[in-house]
Amino acid sequence: MVTCDGAVVHYFCYGCMAAYIKNEIGSSRCNPICMDTSGCGAPFPRAQLKSLLDQKTFEKLERLQQDEAIRLAGLDDLEECPFCDFKAIAPPKEVDREFRCESSDCAK
Repeated sequence: MVTCDGAVVHYFCYGCMAAYIKNEIGSSRCNPICMDTSGCGAPFPRAQLKSLLDQKTFEKLERLQQDEAIRLAGLDDLEECPFCDFKAIAPPKEVDREFRCESSDCAK
């Protein structure tokens, strides 16, 4: 069973949770919350999500969460590599028009 982190703990089966999270990821939502009809809205422990999901799905969830955190940070001059998901604060285009990816997997 999977449990939420709410003041009142709610229990869900692995199959229902996995389907729910995959649906959330498919809708580009990255913060799965308790599905209890009481409106609990509590998050789920990261360790439970990691043990529940396959590695690829968990990494996708984490990537969505990181992207949201970066977006919400409102960083000025944040640019993304056009070839991968790497992001970095770049000088203004008037100073340097070329983005140099520092990801070891990409490096373009």
